[in-house]
This record gives sequence, structure tokens and C-alpha cells, in this order.
Amino acid sequence: MKTFYKPILKLSIYSILIIYTLNSFSQQVNSLTSISGSSWQQLAFLNVNSSVQKDIIFIHSKCTYKKIKIKVLDAPMEIMDLTITYENGEQSKISVRSVIQPGGESRAFDLTGKLRQIKSVEINYNAVTRNGKIPKLSIYAIQ
Repeated sequence: MKTFYKPILKLSIYSILIIYTLNSFSQQVNSLTSISGSSWQQLAFLNVNSSVQKDIIFIHSKCTYKKIKIKVLDAPMEIMDLTITYENGEQSKISVRSVIQPGGESRAFDLTGKLRQIKSVEINYNAVTRNGKIPKLSIYAIQ
């Protein structure tokens, strides 16, 4: 009788672990893709290099947007400013000047003019490594 229950017990434990892992992963994905409402779209994700203080992220989207925001994970990050370059060559310079804690996000910044197609986002920042963790940065926009 003992040998009959061992495979069932193993299968039950493995099933519970798989369900727990999938549920945990699903919650992480949902927290990234649905910040402050369901219409925000993730445009880019960046593993920040703590020795660099400026990154240019090229956006590969043909959509037009009216607002943009930044979300930070794993470690705090001081964001100085953003320079958004649009497909037509125009630029918007946005002064952020704030420290965003892990799991936090910037306020939503309006993109000047009509709906804009974003070509790139230049970010000036100071990354803070905490307990060996380096910040991760996501850029979100709303249409």
C-alpha cells in the first residue's frame, strides 16, 4: 500500500509547485502590464548599468501616444530628466528630478502636441545599487 501512495503524493506536490510558480509569474506580469489602468502599454525594458548615467532607448512601435511614465524595479533610481524624440525629429525635454523606489513609478508626463509616435527616449539618471541589486526600468505609454 505504501508504494501506491508515493507516486500520488509526488504528483500532488509537483502539481502544487507548478500551480504556485505559474500563479506567481502571472502576478508579476500583470503588475508590469497594468500599472495605473489597463490602457498603459510597456514600450521598453532596461537592465540599468550602474556605471552609466545616460541611456538612449529606441522604441519600435508605430503607435501614437499622449502620455509616458517610468516604473522602477529591484533598487531605487534617481531620474534626472527625459528627452523624447518623435518620429518627425521633434523633441520634448521633461524634467523628472525624483528618486523612484523599487516598485514605484513616476507621474504620467503629457507629450506635447497631438498624439505622438515615439522614436527614442533618452534617460539621464543616477542608479543606486542596493544589496547587490541593480535597478530595472520600464517605460510605459498610453494612447
